[in-house]
Amino acid sequence: MSCTSFDSRGKAKCTWFPTKAQAAEGDHPHCAIVYDKFGRASERRCTTLTVYPACSANEDRVGTLCLPKCLAGFERAGQACVNVDECARNIDNCDANLETCTDTHGSYTCSCIAGFRKNGASCSDINECTEGVHNCDATTETCTNTFGSFTCSCSTGYELTSNGNCGDINECTRGTDNCDATTETCVNNNGSYSCICSAGYSKNSNGVCVDVDECATGADNCANTVETCYNTVGSFFCSCSAGYSKNINGVCADVNECAMGTDNCANTVETCTNTVGSFSCSCTMGYKKDINGVCVDVDECATGADNCANTVETCYNTVGSFFCSCSVGYEKDINGVCVDMDECTRGTDNCDATSETCVNTSGSYNCPCKNGLKRDSAGVCRDIDECADGTHKCHPQHVCHNLWTTYRCGELPNFDNKNELNTFNKARAGDNRREWLGIRNVKHHYKSYGKTKVSFFEWAAGEPNNQGGNEKCVETLGSNKWNLENCESKQSISCKFEHVRYC
Repeated sequence: MSCTSFDSRGKAKCTWFPTKAQAAEGDHPHCAIVYDKFGRASERRCTTLTVYPACSANEDRVGTLCLPKCLAGFERAGQACVNVDECARNIDNCDANLETCTDTHGSYTCSCIAGFRKNGASCSDINECTEGVHNCDATTETCTNTFGSFTCSCSTGYELTSNGNCGDINECTRGTDNCDATTETCVNNNGSYSCICSAGYSKNSNGVCVDVDECATGADNCANTVETCYNTVGSFFCSCSAGYSKNINGVCADVNECAMGTDNCANTVETCTNTVGSFSCSCTMGYKKDINGVCVDVDECATGADNCANTVETCYNTVGSFFCSCSVGYEKDINGVCVDMDECTRGTDNCDATSETCVNTSGSYNCPCKNGLKRDSAGVCRDIDECADGTHKCHPQHVCHNLWTTYRCGELPNFDNKNELNTFNKARAGDNRREWLGIRNVKHHYKSYGKTKVSFFEWAAGEPNNQGGNEKCVETLGSNKWNLENCESKQSISCKFEHVRYC
């Protein structure tokens, strides 16, 4: 049986929990005596108890409930399981000297304190000096490892100053160096010093400072072109070189051999040129050295080294020089410039005035055939018969009349009498490119049919197709028609016709 504490009225309530055997029998009436705070029975109260089955080994009884036991790291708080803070209760197993406990949900962790790190299950010291995680000055301080930490002390060559920092020790000024006073110079460095060879000395293969031959090594400060260096022990001196002499200011100045006439250049073909400390002989303009090194004349015209105007001037070589003269077809103007000579306007050309035209060109002229003429295989300009070769532009119903260098267009000729016709025909004799045409006699005037060109020769009776009598039309294509008219035998005169076919 269990009883509650006395309440404000001085009462307590007792409850009986039956045994397992009793609980198996179900509900049991129960009577309990209630005592006051003085231990006196105050009343007897009976109640009916409900008996619950016992919880399993993995469960906790919470009132009428059986709840799963809380996991490790948790504890029961009513029906809930809450985290146990092992660190706060000091129930952790962290090393109190080297580790820090940190609570986690349901557990805790142990981490090494500053200056230590995990090494398996334990914490080991961190060597900040070897790992470079210290804050000592790398130049002036030395790091010393301690258990869980480190210390910084002034490095060799440094000492603690009044402001608490490590400052450099100047061994050179303190005289604590071991440099040779004669051949070496002490140079202070941060935290140390070095011994370098003094001016005029350098280390040999044994590390000993010995005299430097500044002249041989080029370490002197003599003016290379005007002075010569002479070495001394630990130093050197400079003297004027050949070709130089000291001026009033004590400076080595060049000697001008050309001006003084002490050169050996050939006067006629070579030119002396003074150089710093010497002189040179170069070929005079218009000369060049041959394979033997002798200056000989340069043919500027042949080498193209002249400055003559190529198109209008001709170069003429002279000994040591050249001159330019106007080329054929050119002459100098009032400014002395070679300009073209116009042979055509001057009449100095040799073109044929009858058949050729003079055309001026730069430095010369051409003689092309005049318009209406063309040059034959012998080179002679001959008249172009435009009427014969069909290049005229006469109307098909007009007659083409060839002229010298040209032609003209007109109607077929009319003749006042037979004599005029005969004269016209005779003038045309020798033309073998002809066809046939009829001409009729109208009141003793001979007129052609159509606008075509008349040639020569009267026709005899029956000519040219032997149809008899004098004809108006001639058959040339076998159609017996002239301008689509039937040929007749009524006209008195017919003539030959050239070039154009009408029948």
